[in-house]
Formats: sequence, C-alpha cells, structure tokens
Amino acid sequence: MQLPIATMMEFGCLCVPRLLGLRRVDLKVIMSHEADPRRPLRPFERRPIPDRRDAVVSLLVDLSGSMRGAKIAAAIDGVCLLAETLARLQIPCRIDGFQDELIPLSDPFDGLGPRLRAVLPELVAEVAGVRTGGRNRPSFNDDGTCLLDAARHLLRHPARDKLLIVVSDGRPEGRRSNALDLSCAIRDVAREDIALVGVGLGPGTQHVSDYYPDHLAEVPVERFATRLGQVLSHMLLRRF
Repeated sequence: MQLPIATMMEFGCLCVPRLLGLRRVDLKVIMSHEADPRRPLRPFERRPIPDRRDAVVSLLVDLSGSMRGAKIAAAIDGVCLLAETLARLQIPCRIDGFQDELIPLSDPFDGLGPRLRAVLPELVAEVAGVRTGGRNRPSFNDDGTCLLDAARHLLRHPARDKLLIVVSDGRPEGRRSNALDLSCAIRDVAREDIALVGVGLGPGTQHVSDYYPDHLAEVPVERFATRLGQVLSHMLLRRF
C-alpha cells in the first residue's frame, strides 16, 4: 500500500518521537552548548518511560455502509500506520471491525501481520456488503455489543496498560443493540482497567461526545491518520 509521504511523516512526527520520550526542545541545553561547544548537544528533554512491553492496544473500526468511499480509504490508511507504529514500539495490538458483530481483522494481538495485510484491501468490499467470505451486514452499527466483545478480548491480554480506540461515523443503530446499550457498554468498560477513547470520522459525528468521555469528534477524512496518531500518543503518554 503506497501512502502519501507527507501523511507518513506527520503521523511519525506526532506519535513515534513522543512515545520514545522526546518531550520538547530544552533551550537551556542549546544555550549551554553555544557557550561551550565541548558540552554535548542533546536538545530534547526526555521523560522517564515505563516498559512499553507492558502495554497493549485494541482498535475497533466501524465497517457499516456509511463508511463507503473516502472514509474507508482513510480508515485503511490510519489502521496501517497505527499498526506499523505500534510494531516499531513493540506494543502488541489487536484490530477488529464491526457491523452487527465483531469482525476480526488481525490475528490476536499480531497487529501488522500477514492476516491484516491481506484483509485491509478487502474492507472496501466489506462496507459495500459484497466481500467474499465477509460478514456483509453494512446496514447495522452494533457499537455497544461489539465494544463489549472487544473489551473482553483486551482484558485477556496480560499487559498492565490497556487502550481501546473506537472509530465510527454514525450513531449506534444495530440489529441487537441501540444507543442505550452503547452507553451501558461504555460504563461497564470504564469499570475495568481500560483507557477508552471514541473517534468520530467525518462531519456530523459530534454525537461521539455524548457517549465517550474521552473523544475526538468531527475528524476531517483527509486528516484521519494524523489525528489517530495524536490520539495514540496522547492516550499512551497520559496512561503511562
């Protein structure tokens, strides 16, 4: 998959350096080096970083019919970049889609492995309801029940720090759940030791703020990969 180099660079600049501990430029260090060039130049402040191997991330992506077109293309790019970033940081991740049921996209916590690489291009057909061997139920948004399923998988992982990101572009209108079920699911997940954030992809997604205490709404489609990097960076740094 060929991604715009500007998008890749911006995602990396916002996410990877911060997670590796680069916090901000330390002007005192730069001034000290200018006064005495023999002093080592390390212009970035560093913050103590816990063991990244004790963290795990789960990403849950809306695959309903309203995601067709530019939205699913942006989602594919964002998923790919997030999985690659976490692989470089040695943080395991699990990636699932959802319609009326959870749709596993990666092998359990394998992230950017062979299964995810193979399935990503097929998501265009999945949101259209014509994917060979797919779930193909794009009329449904069972956010609540699928969120609980994703949380159960996440809780089985032994890592101490758990982050679950939900990406959606529509209100919960499911075959077996509704808006109240999503509110109850978020409440139940909050009782567990999981950091949860909702991301609204595209215009008309301000409603995510009605459900998710931690949220990012109205994310422009063309900025999704970058914003996803910001969410990942912010939540992991805050969590740790």
